[in-house]
Amino acid sequence: DAGMNSFNHYAYGAIGEWMYNTVAGIELDPEEPGYRHIIIRPQPGGGLTWAKGELITRYGRVACSWKVEGRRLQVQAVVPPNTRATVILPGARPRKVGAGVHEFSAQIRESSKV
Repeated sequence: DAGMNSFNHYAYGAIGEWMYNTVAGIELDPEEPGYRHIIIRPQPGGGLTWAKGELITRYGRVACSWKVEGRRLQVQAVVPPNTRATVILPGARPRKVGAGVHEFSAQIRESSKV
């Protein structure tokens, strides 16, 4: 009986958090909660060749989409106004960016290739 059950269960939230943080790569910065500073760190693997996710924060839309093309990881990140992000890709140095739409590419090492 759906009337006696909550669909807002911790297990569903944990799966959603994993999908945003790990698969899509949109992470909260524990030093600056509230998405004023965003960590973009997609983690391809497990047979996935693409993913995209977005969420609305108090500053606006944050989004990350990625796809694997051969041995390259192509990433697009959307950072809302009045925020900044650190983009961390496999095998690449972290990059700090401001608001806007940003595109990145990184070589995928054989050991981390999907």
